[in-house]
Amino acid sequence: IQDILKVLVSDLNRSNGVALPPLDKWKTPKDNAATLQPSDDTVLPGGVPSPGASLTSMAASQNHDADNVPNLMDETKTFSSTESLRQLSQQLNGLVCESTTCVNGEGPASSANLKDLEKQQNQEITDQLEEEKKECHQKQGALREQLQVHIQTIGILVSEKAELQTALAHTQHAARQKEGESEDLASRLQYSRRRVGELERALSAVSTQQKKADRYNKELTKERDALRLELYKNT
Repeated sequence: IQDILKVLVSDLNRSNGVALPPLDKWKTPKDNAATLQPSDDTVLPGGVPSPGASLTSMAASQNHDADNVPNLMDETKTFSSTESLRQLSQQLNGLVCESTTCVNGEGPASSANLKDLEKQQNQEITDQLEEEKKECHQKQGALREQLQVHIQTIGILVSEKAELQTALAHTQHAARQKEGESEDLASRLQYSRRRVGELERALSAVSTQQKKADRYNKELTKERDALRLELYKNT
């Protein structure tokens, strides 16, 4: 509003083409009027001014008025411009006061409206907070349920892991036992194979000897038969 006032003042000065005079010009008429006062020399002893003094003062007053006509016109224009500026300033001050009153809510209607608006805004904020609290509680409930499910799942997985670790330990122990047994069986198998080889070699030797004995027995049998035949012929 101050900027608007400055612009209006500058426009008004430009439109009138008149600048505000200094205080000396406002004091000039009074000073001139003081100079027009009759001196003690123009007053007669009875307190009556002399005619010459009156004529002189009237001539001086007419000359002064003739000289000050342009100044009086300028002062009149300046006064009218100043009066216009004063009225405009009062109007703007009124507008500023009204706008300040409306903004600050000093009026009863605006105060009630602001209170209602504040109550409405507070109610909306309260409702929004309640809705957000409900949503947060719902989300927290869902998260708690999911957390419980995850905890139960983790517990089941932990128990299964413990069982699997126990079973793995038993399996590893049994595997180590089976490994020892398999090593023992492998050594026994190797011994059995060696023993079988030895028995096979012994059996082969016995078979060879048996064949030799059979041949020898056959030869002895032939010789006996021949001796018997020869003995029979000789008898």
